[in-house]
Amino acid sequence: MQTFVVTIERLERRKVRVAGGTPEDALALIRQVLPEGARALTAVPAGLADPDQGRKALSALLARDFMDLAGMKDAPVEAWLRAAAVPDLRATMNETLALAGLRVTADADGILWLWIGSPQSIPLLSAWVTDRMAPSMFLPAIQAIEGATRPRGMTFAGIKARAVGLPLDSVIKDLVHVPA
Repeated sequence: MQTFVVTIERLERRKVRVAGGTPEDALALIRQVLPEGARALTAVPAGLADPDQGRKALSALLARDFMDLAGMKDAPVEAWLRAAAVPDLRATMNETLALAGLRVTADADGILWLWIGSPQSIPLLSAWVTDRMAPSMFLPAIQAIEGATRPRGMTFAGIKARAVGLPLDSVIKDLVHVPA
């Protein structure tokens, strides 16, 4: 039997260890005992959930050369994300970022989120992460970062993929937020 770290969200997010044969077994077990209003978000094998590894992978992703942007040849991903934070540019930037399995959105409270697709589904993202880790390890590592959340699934440039979201201001520390 394997041990999993299950992320639970109620008023605040917390992680607990649960034994189960598969991530689905661990989630099913924890859902049986959750208090009302709480939800189990994800189950990651205990040895894989390393926030430091996630931060290193995220840092490497932000530094990756991407495409030309506003006269900057091969602008890094971080420059594209900064541009996507501007409401008037967001839709245009997201069209291109989607090719790399990335998207920036604003929620109802105006918080900007960076969504990162699974390298197992997004070929360009897979090519970017394979020098650091196996593509299957990337999303669990990113998900281990404080504040990460998982949507039910997303589409990036027409490709359905699992994804992880992080508040953009936690990813880019000196981000200037321009309200919509």
